[in-house]
Amino acid sequence: MDSDYDVICKLLVIGDSSVGKSCMLLRYSDDRFLENHMATIGVDFKLKKETVGNYKAKIQIWDTGSITAGYYKGAQGVLIVYDVTNRESFEHVKSWYDEVKQNTQEGVCIIMCGNKADIEKDRVVPTAEGEKLANQLGIAFFETSAKTSDNIHIAFRKLIESCIKKQALGKKNLSSSPNTTALNDNEKKPTEHGCCG
Repeated sequence: MDSDYDVICKLLVIGDSSVGKSCMLLRYSDDRFLENHMATIGVDFKLKKETVGNYKAKIQIWDTGSITAGYYKGAQGVLIVYDVTNRESFEHVKSWYDEVKQNTQEGVCIIMCGNKADIEKDRVVPTAEGEKLANQLGIAFFETSAKTSDNIHIAFRKLIESCIKKQALGKKNLSSSPNTTALNDNEKKPTEHGCCG
């Protein structure tokens, strides 16, 4: 690991095309917004430094342009983004969630974001509907606006904090218990619902 950092967090920003993933990433990483942002072709990648508590973190954020297959490996946190003015993008959230669960480690941190919340006149997905789905999935939910910056930094920060806490807990558990105890076939493993809910 890079000696300048205590932890490295790999995050993915996923969702249907044109929901504002790249704009969210640009707002978070550079605090900028481009009105006429082109669709991501291929992959966009940003690095950011964050300090959470006593931990210095190197944050790798991947915007995969809806092409996610090879990018899930090693991801510790995922933002699933839909557009509040596009019902179809909201209806696809469950499929994105299922894809995350199938391709990541158990307990990956997931947050759902209803983006473009500043375009109230064109809204087709009510806030209550987003909250209901997030509750059903057991994940955190924010309505965001890359244009106005509403909740962008808060959503990313919550995801990063959850990932760092999970890594710190894992390191603590490894260092405090040198002997690993295996569960026998009669013991049940604890069920995890994600760490951001």
